[in-house]
This record gives sequence, C-alpha cells and structure tokens, in this order.
Amino acid sequence: MQVDRVDIAKLFPKDIEAPRGGVDDMTKLLYLHEPGVLQNLATRYKLNEIYTYAGNILIAINPFESLPHLYNTTMMEQYKEASFGELSPHVFAVADVAYREMINKEKSSSILVSGESGSGKTETTKMLMNYLAYLYGPPKVEGWTVEQKILESNPVVEAFGNAKTVNNNNSSRFGKFVEIHFDQNWRISGATIQTYMLERSRVCHISKAERNYHIFYLLCAAPPEVQEKYKLGSPKLFHYLNQSDCYELDGVNDADEYLATRKAMHIVGISEDEQEAIFRVVAAILHLGNIEFEKGKEEDSSAIKKETRFHLDMTAELLKCDPKSLEDALIKNVLKARKEVTRNLKTNAALNSRDALAKSIYFCLFNWIVEKINKSIGQDGKSKSTIGVLDITGFESFDHNSFEQFCFNYSNEKLQGHFNQHVLMMNQEEYAKEEIEWTDRDFSDNENVLNLIEGKRGIIALLNEDSSFPIATCYTFCQKLYKEFEKNDCFCKPTQTSFTLRHFAGEVTYEADLFLDKNKDYVVEDHRNLLENSSCLFVVGLSTLIAQEQETLNSFQFSSIGLSFKGVLKAIEISCAEYPTKLAFCEFLDRFGVLAPEVLEGNHDYKAACQMILKKMGLKTNQVGKEKVFLRAGQMSDLDAKRTEVLENMAVKFQRKYCTYIARKKFIALRNAAIQLQSHWRATLDRKIYKQMTWEAAALKIQKHFRCHVDRKSYLALRSSAITLQRGLRAMTVRIKKCGFGDKAATLIQAHFRRHSAYSYYKSLQKAVIVFQCFLRRFFARRELWNLIMAAEAEKRVELLLWQLKCEKRSRIQMEKEKAQEIAKLQNALHAMQIQVDEANARVIEERELACKAIEEDPLVVEETPGSVEERANINPLAAEVEKLNDLLLSERQATEEVRKASTDVAEKLADADLKVVQLQDSVKRLEEKLSNTELENQVIRQQALTTLLTKKPLSPRSKTTSIEDITLAVSNPQVPEPEEKPQKSLDQKKQEQDSDGLAYWLSNTSTLSLLLQKTLKASGQTPQRRRPAATSLFGRMTQGFRAPPQSVGLSPLSGRLGDLCQVEARYPALLFKQQLVAYLEKIYAMIRDNLKKEISPVLGLCIQAPRMSRVSSMNCRSQDNAVAQQAPSPHWQSIIVTLNNYMAMMKKNNVFPILVQNLFTQIFSFMNVQLFNSLLLRRECCSFGNGNYVNAGLIVLEQWCSNATEEYAGSAWNELKRLRQAVGFLVYSSIVSFLYSLRL
Repeated sequence: MQVDRVDIAKLFPKDIEAPRGGVDDMTKLLYLHEPGVLQNLATRYKLNEIYTYAGNILIAINPFESLPHLYNTTMMEQYKEASFGELSPHVFAVADVAYREMINKEKSSSILVSGESGSGKTETTKMLMNYLAYLYGPPKVEGWTVEQKILESNPVVEAFGNAKTVNNNNSSRFGKFVEIHFDQNWRISGATIQTYMLERSRVCHISKAERNYHIFYLLCAAPPEVQEKYKLGSPKLFHYLNQSDCYELDGVNDADEYLATRKAMHIVGISEDEQEAIFRVVAAILHLGNIEFEKGKEEDSSAIKKETRFHLDMTAELLKCDPKSLEDALIKNVLKARKEVTRNLKTNAALNSRDALAKSIYFCLFNWIVEKINKSIGQDGKSKSTIGVLDITGFESFDHNSFEQFCFNYSNEKLQGHFNQHVLMMNQEEYAKEEIEWTDRDFSDNENVLNLIEGKRGIIALLNEDSSFPIATCYTFCQKLYKEFEKNDCFCKPTQTSFTLRHFAGEVTYEADLFLDKNKDYVVEDHRNLLENSSCLFVVGLSTLIAQEQETLNSFQFSSIGLSFKGVLKAIEISCAEYPTKLAFCEFLDRFGVLAPEVLEGNHDYKAACQMILKKMGLKTNQVGKEKVFLRAGQMSDLDAKRTEVLENMAVKFQRKYCTYIARKKFIALRNAAIQLQSHWRATLDRKIYKQMTWEAAALKIQKHFRCHVDRKSYLALRSSAITLQRGLRAMTVRIKKCGFGDKAATLIQAHFRRHSAYSYYKSLQKAVIVFQCFLRRFFARRELWNLIMAAEAEKRVELLLWQLKCEKRSRIQMEKEKAQEIAKLQNALHAMQIQVDEANARVIEERELACKAIEEDPLVVEETPGSVEERANINPLAAEVEKLNDLLLSERQATEEVRKASTDVAEKLADADLKVVQLQDSVKRLEEKLSNTELENQVIRQQALTTLLTKKPLSPRSKTTSIEDITLAVSNPQVPEPEEKPQKSLDQKKQEQDSDGLAYWLSNTSTLSLLLQKTLKASGQTPQRRRPAATSLFGRMTQGFRAPPQSVGLSPLSGRLGDLCQVEARYPALLFKQQLVAYLEKIYAMIRDNLKKEISPVLGLCIQAPRMSRVSSMNCRSQDNAVAQQAPSPHWQSIIVTLNNYMAMMKKNNVFPILVQNLFTQIFSFMNVQLFNSLLLRRECCSFGNGNYVNAGLIVLEQWCSNATEEYAGSAWNELKRLRQAVGFLVYSSIVSFLYSLRL
C-alpha cells in the first residue's frame, strides 16, 4: 500500500492574522474547519473567556472553578438592554435577547441548555434565572420570591433525581424544563417545572462505581433519632444500595446535605408532616428492597424468607398498610377475566413484582414533589408570555450502556436534527436579507439514525413488540435487530446480546440485557389496591398517581428541543455550506485592497470597489450582497495567496528603498557628528581653561572668608560662655540668699504662730478638761466598783460550790474504797470457811466408807471394840465441828447479804451525790456565763467612754507630768481600771496630723505606760502561766523587750518610781487595757510617720533634677558647676535635712524611745529610696550626668546627717538608700567613662 503525504497546512489552512485572543464569534473565522474551531475555543479558554458565539448560539466551556466577577450585579447591569454582539459573549446576553424578543414580538421564547454530563448545564440554568429575576423580577416583598423558590427547588429535585455516574458525581437522571410566566407589565408572575425521562430502573439496579439516588444516602446519614425511627443504618445493609461499592462522595457530607435538603423543602412549601411522609416512603422503599423470596410449598409458588420478614413488617408499618396484604401483593397476582383468578408467582416473578412496586412508588413520589413545587411557585394562568429554559441530559457514552443511555442519546439525536434545520433556516434568512442567489439544500446528516430508531420497523417498534411477548429475551431481541438492520450503515453487531449505533456524536455500544425489563415498567393492579387501602393519606395520594401512570404506559414521549456539544461543528458546516466566508465591505477592502490600489484611489462606493477587486482577480462564483461579500469554498485561500504574493513584491521594493534611505541617513549623521564633535572638543578645552582660572580666584576668596569666620566663631563662643557662666553664678547667689531668707522668716512665723495657738488652745481646754475628767472618773469609778463587787460575790459563790463538789467527790471515793475492802475481807473469809467445810465433809465420808467396809468384812461380829469406841469418840467432835462450820457459813452468808445491802445503799447515795454534782456544775456554768456577761457589759461601757473621750481635742504637751502621775496612780489601783481613760481622751486624728509635737508627746506617754503596765502585771496564783506567742509587729516586739529592767531600754529616771508601784493582777480588764494601749500606740506612730512623708513628698520630685544651664557652655564650665553643686547642695535637699532635724529634735524633746525613732527614720529612708528610684526610671530626662552628680551630692548630705544622728537614733536608715546609690553611681560612672573615651579619641 502506498500512502501519499498530505500537507496539513494546505488541508487545514491557518489564518495568520487572526487575533491572539481568538474571535468571539466563530462565524467570523476565515477558515471554518474543526482544527480552527478548537484552536479558537482553546485560546479563549486560556484567557478565562469561557463563552463564545457561533452565530446566535452561545457555547460555554465549564471552567471547573468559581468566576464570581462574571456573574455579579455590575455585569447584569452592563448586559441589560445591550445589543446582541455589542459586548463579549455571555449567558446574560442570551437571556436579554430572549426577553427583548418576547416583548417586541409579543410571543413566548425559549432558551435551550444542553451538553455532556458535567458540562455545567444546571449552573448555566441558574445564571439565566438569576438574570431574569434580578432585572425583571417582581418588587421585593415579605417572604420568599418566585426566583428564590425556584433556586431552592434545585436541591430538592437534585436530591430525588440526581445520582453519581461514572463521569459525574451529580448527574441529573431526568430532563427539566422551567417555564417562567410574565404578566402584562412583563414582570415574572409565576413559573412551572416539568420533568422528563426519570431513570426509574436506577431505584432497583445500579452499576459498579455508581450510586443510587442521593436521597437514599442522605436518609441513611440522618440524625440517630431519625434512623431509629425508620430502623435505618449504613447503606451497606440495603440491597438497593449495596450493589455498588461506592457509598460516599468526595468532599460531600451526607449528614449536612440532609439538613440542607430539609431546609430547602421547607422553603419551597413542603410542610413538616409532608416531609415526614416523604421520608417514610423513602425508608419503606429501602426496606422493600431487602425483602427476599424462596420457593414456596406449592409448585410454581414463592414465599418470603423468615429472616427478611422484619423488612416486610417495617415496609407495611411505614406505608401504613396490612402486612398480609403486602405479602399477597408481592407473591400473588390477581387476573381479571370473567371472574378474578389468583395465581402464585415464582421467585423471579416475585422479585420483579417487588422491584416494580418500588419503582412505581418512587416515580410517583418524584412527580408529587415536582407538582408540590409548582403549586408553591405559583403557575400564572393569565400570563401573557413565557420564557422556557430547557435543561436536559446530554449525550452519554459509557463502558456499559443500557436502556437509559439509549433514551438520552435518542433525545439528543432528535435535538440535533432540529438544530441542523434551525441553523439552515438562519442561513437562508441571512441570504434573503442580503438579496443574493442561493440554492436550497437539505441537510439530513442524522436522518438515517433517527429512522433507524423511530421508524415503523425501528428499534423502538421492535422493542415494544418483543416486550409484549412473555417468552422474548434479550437474545431474541438482538437477533431481530441484526436481521432487520443488517445493511444499515448506522448499525453494527459487536456481540450476540449488544448492538452499536453511529450517532452524530460518535459510536455507542448498547447492552440489551435489561432492555425488555426496563421498557415494560408495568403497573400491577394489586399494588395500586394495596396503596389505596393504606391509612396514610399521603400514600393514598401516591396511588392515584400510579393510576395516572398506568394510562400513559407504552407512550414513548420525549422533548425535541436541545443542543449537543459536537453539533456545533455541524452548525458551522451548515452555515458555511454555500458561502463559508462572509466579509463586510469595509473588512474586505481593508484586507484585499492591496490587490487593486487604483480602486482605492478612485471615488467608488464600497460595493463597487469590492466588485472591481473580485473581477480583477477573476472570481466568478461569488456573491455580493447589500453589506457583505460571500465567497465560495477555496476562494478565500486564493485571494490570500495573491495577496501574499503582492505583499512579498511590495516588501522587496520597500526593503530596497528603506536600505538606501538608512545608508544615506547614516552617512549624513556621521558627517554631522564629526563636525559637532570637533566644535564641542574645542569649546571644552576653552571651558576647562576658564574654569581653572575661576577656581583659583574663588579659592583665594574662600580662604579669606573661612579664616574670618573661624576667628569670629571662636570669639563668639568664648563670649557666650563667659556670659552664661556669669549669669549662672549670679542666679545661684540670688537663689541661695532668697531661700535662706524665706526659711528663716517661715521658721520664725511658724514658731510664733504655734506658740500662740498652743497657748490659746491650752487655756481654753484646761478648765473644761479638768471638770469633765473629775465627773467622768467619779461616774466610771462608781459603776466599775459595783460591777467588781458583783463579780466578787459571784466568784465566792462559785468557789463555795466548787468546794462542796470536791468534798462530795472525796467522800464518795472514800466510801467506795471502804466498801471494796470490806467485800474483799468477807470473800476471803468465806473462801477459807468453805475450804474447811469441804475438808470436814471429805473426812466424814472417808470414815463412813471405812466403817462400811469393816461391817461387810465381818457382819456377824457386831461387838464394840475399844477401837470402835475410840473412833466413835473421834467422830462425834468432828460432827460437832461440822455443824459449827455450817452455822458459821450461814452467818457469813448473812453478813455478806448485809454488806451487799449496805453497798447498794452506798451506791444510791453516790448516785444522789452525782446528781448534786451535776446540778452544782450547771449552777457554776450559769454563774460563769453571768460573770462573762458582766465583763462584756463593762467592756461596752469602756468603749463608750473611750468614744466620748476621742471626740474631745487632745491635751497640750504641757500637761505631761500630771498625765503620767494620773496614769501611774490608775495602774496602781486594780479595783478601778481607769488607765485607759487618760491616753484616750485627746487622740483626735485630724488635730494630731496638724500637731506632730503633740503626737510625739502622746507616743512617749503611751509607750511609757505600756512599759509600766508590762512590768506591773502578774499572773494569778491558781492558774499556770501560758507561754506567750512571738510578737510579729513592731510594738509587740517592743512590749516584749519592756520585760527587761528599765535601765536596758533607756528608762533610768523611772526606775525609782517602778519600785513603789504595787503589782496589778493579770485579770481581764488590765489585759484589755494593755491591748487597747498597744493599738493606740501603733496609730500614733503611723500618724507621725505619715506626717513626715507628707512634708518631704513634694520636695522629693525636685531633688533628682539639677538646675538648667546654658547648652552653649563648654565642658570646663560644666565641670565647675558640678563641683559647685556637689559642695553646696540645693535648697530642696536642705529642706529635707531641716525636716529630719526638726523631727529628730521633737522625738528627743518628748523622750521617745530610741527603738521607735530608729524604725521611724528607717521607714522614711526606705520611702525616699522608692520615690527617687522610680522617678529616675520614669523620667528619662533626669538620667544624665548632671542630675547624677546633683542627686549624689544630696545623698552625701543624707549620709552626714545619719552619722551626726548616731546609730542609736538613725539605726540602719542609710542602708535603705542602697538601690538609689547604685543607680546614681551608674549614671556618674557611665558618663565619666564615655567622656574619657571621647577625650582618648
């Protein structure tokens, strides 16, 4: 065999001048062939241009990704009322054209959506609906709009009508036609959904790698309570679902989809009760599929297996029918002739009956849902026009194709034939519009396939014929097809049970195994009767749909409107059959005007110019219309070839002229460049000489001015430094004088004012205090004396009762001891006498036995011998002794009884004594409670007196001697505990804060009184001393230290007076007074400490910031200032020192204990450390060398003050400034190091 090589470029010429982005309408392609069309679609797809026109047909390629920018409201507004083809191809343009044609022609229009499985037909339909509803929908109202209901109906219809196939996870197994109704105002008034060709056989039979309808899997993934209600579980448990190993879809959660479907059903108007009925029917179908049959007892009969009767009962329960009736409907058949005849069904026939019932119920359920959605959406019977949107299953070709694929492909084949006729009619209209001559051609490219399928003796007719014969099989059906279509080019025979058809889209092989069964889909009358007798109204409604279905059996209907993906090439072929190339006059002249330049130069119109060019080129079979030039096949390539030849000749001439022009231009440019270079070089030399001379003159001037500037700058700096230094020294001198004068004047004024106020205050209070103290002391003394007398009497009564109790206890113990001794003696004597009696009885028995033996040995001799006389003489005393012992035993027993009676009497007396003891204890408790109540009343009285005294003003320090004496006398008298009155009478807080001297005076008095009270307290003689817990506070430790001799704590002046004081008993009033005294001591101490903090707090903020100086001063001036600052501290530090000295003198003046003074100044120094350290951290401007020296000078002054105050009063106060000293040292040291480093550089 010899094969000639074919040049692909000549066979399929390529337009080299085609746009890089492709053309938006493929009828504009100059070369209309399959490679050119595919190349144009691929080019636009790479640029995300998924839409392309083919005349008035829109081709959409699924991008398999979201492109939201193509479908937003902005795009909708752009395509509204835009002319077709004015904007880029889009699905919105198709919808807008359909709507405008409906308005202009006042008739209904339609939009056809078709394609392969998974090509995006459903999404395209949604976009069309969105566009129509957004622009021309009804005004916004409450509730759900028609458009929203239509969109929400998609999940419901898809759940019941979509399933997974080999090529598509969500393949629609039915066709859908949505008809939108418009009112007189051209607004949406309603809609209707029609469905076609539901694949009913999928309910019972599915192939591998496929799934049944989605709703079954959604119900199996429902919540646990729903599964328990319908007795469902995993899909693997049900026969209708486990025929395939595919149970789940990637990226899909069936549980979530179940909830979404329930929500969508609610939106489209399906109530909760109806939803429950729907899912009950779906569950019943699943249980129905699990019913299995076995051979019955009778011949040619069947019965239900025992293990599947559960599913039979569940099916009957869900359908609310009688289980026995359901069983009879499955395994029996009633034939109606003259009379009803019931016959049994074999196992296979019973299985077919079961599957027929399942398919009929599901098909009617699907139709009921669609009708319910239509009622909810609202069909407008008065609508003026409609727009129909058809979404039908596309062409399918799988590895295994059955009856469903045959039906789908037959409908697409029919649509393709209609489409071809439609495109041909469009071309004819265009030819008529252009008024050109054309020949009517009949394109019957798929007529053979259609006749093969739907002819009188076609496949459908033969299938219906065999379906009416019970004995027909798939083999007999295929053999009949082979015999009938043996010579048909569109039919071939691959195997004995399959056949192949050559469709417009390619060859498809169909397996005829289930063609007959799927084509029958008979409805059994028993099934309809079973459902009619159900107690569920919903199931009864489904039975009426089954009756309607029976009337339409064997009427093979289909929709003849659609489009196929490969039909696009056929449409282009039809549109290009007569004149494949159509160019407008302007486009033709722009492209081929170079073939006749004289025509373009002349004053001719477009049509005449085009005719002249065609005549010059010798083309005769072409046509020239009103606006376009129509070329035959091959003429476009001839014109392009001549155009290419002309362009090549013109290019050679152009290149020759252009090369000459470039060479001459280059020579002239080189010559001009040489002349300009020479002139520029000479000018450059002259400019260099001039510039050198100018620089020399400028250098002299610059040197002169620079030297002048340097000298003047040094002079001004020196003068400024001197002025700054003088100003600083004078200001410092004035400030020092001013501060000293102010301090002296303030001190003098304060001294006079304090003396006058203290003297006036003392005189005004002296008389009132003396009178009030006398009256109050007398009142408290009387009341306290009465309370003490009552307490003493109660104590005496308690002591008497305790003494009586002790006496009773002692007497009872003594009686018990005597009783025990007497009983022991009697028991011992009784035991001894018992032993003697036992011994005597033993001897008597022994003597009697000896006598009996002797009599037995010699019974005849009964003479008294001297031995027997002696023995009798011995026996008589023994018998007498035995009698005495018995008498003694009786007497002892009587004595024992008397002792027992006496012990009983003693026990009774002891019980009486115990009762009395308990009564005495109760009385003692009552007395103790009364005593405690009395003491609490005394405490309340003291607190009231203390409150009364605290409202008075404090005494003047001048009454110090009298107060101490009164306190000492009060402590020495334990009967009237008044010591708490004296220090409590004038502790008013506000006045103490104003008069620190008075607070120091009372601090000294209270601490001294605490010491005296600690020394004079003594413990009671009857109670042991308890170990005192370790004191945790300052004053607790101080009071423990007061137990030492007075000389050890600095109280030598009081040592003589302490010996004269009487000891105070450690009773409750004195202890209470001691606790209150310590509390007031702590309050006074805290008030003094807070007053001192308040006086130094305002000054602390100014102690870390050095006085401001001029920044122009030099380093020497700064060092001199810092030295001066270190030698003479600022007034702020001096004021702190003055305040500390005043408080130190005040403490010494009032004889405050040194330990208190130490703790006071230790806490004050700690407060200063915290405040200054925090200020340095928070104020960055203070962290400098000058401020460090300034603060360091103040710390030196504080260190000198601590050394002058001695360790006795200052203690470890200097150590509290440790952190501040470290921070200041770091500032000074780091600044010095940086300065030395700069000098070194």
